[in-house]
Amino acid sequence: MFNQFEANGELPPVTLDVERKATSRKGWISLKNLPKHLRLADGRWINVLGFEDIDAWEAFNAEFRGVVVEAEAHEAKPVAGPAQARVANPGEAEALEYIRNYTGSFGLILDLRADRRFGSRYFGLSPRQIEVVLASKAREAQWAAERAEKAERPAAGNLLRFDQVTEGMYRKDGTIFKVQRAVNGSGNLYAKVLVVDGPGEGRFEYAPGAIRRLDVTDAMTREEAAEFGHLYGVCCVCGRTLTDERSIADGIGPVCAGRQDWAS
Repeated sequence: MFNQFEANGELPPVTLDVERKATSRKGWISLKNLPKHLRLADGRWINVLGFEDIDAWEAFNAEFRGVVVEAEAHEAKPVAGPAQARVANPGEAEALEYIRNYTGSFGLILDLRADRRFGSRYFGLSPRQIEVVLASKAREAQWAAERAEKAERPAAGNLLRFDQVTEGMYRKDGTIFKVQRAVNGSGNLYAKVLVVDGPGEGRFEYAPGAIRRLDVTDAMTREEAAEFGHLYGVCCVCGRTLTDERSIADGIGPVCAGRQDWAS
């Protein structure tokens, strides 16, 4: 490799004096797949020994050309003055903290956290993404308050037994489940979890053992189902996108609304 540089009339790559960490970044490619050398804007080559060398390379080239790195596109764009730090959108810090600690199944939030740039200075949220994430956080907090209120209500007999759960819609810790009876085989009840991949995109997946974590106080009301549909654009009963005007206004499809025995 050095002979190749010398044959081209170039100096051998230099090693930058940067602080390097022993571990790689979550979601990034492994160190062995990094390029071995990168060229600085002034013509020099550098040895790439870790992710910090790539950071230094990008920062140097940006400052050399008088540009900054756009957070979402990860591309250089010209600016009038010297390189400046990206300005965070209002509410972005709160949204990032929620994404970092999220334990639900909302696909959009899970995809944002899986982004290889998440946690680095190159990651940022658009205003629309912040709006959706904070709306999800607000609804989850409201659901938690409603569950606490239900738990304080006097129970008639043993209401917390999972074997008293019947077919219908349930919500547990911010996640929606559909309980139904197996048509073939045992005929027992089982639960499916509603996975929302994005606004207007939902599907049900079998959730092994979830039926035993549900109780009758988790049963959803018709109003709660409508609120979910208004927030995500998805019918919580069938997982389909709400398209016609009536379904969008009601937050649930007309067939699904009449099919369920909703909690009071």
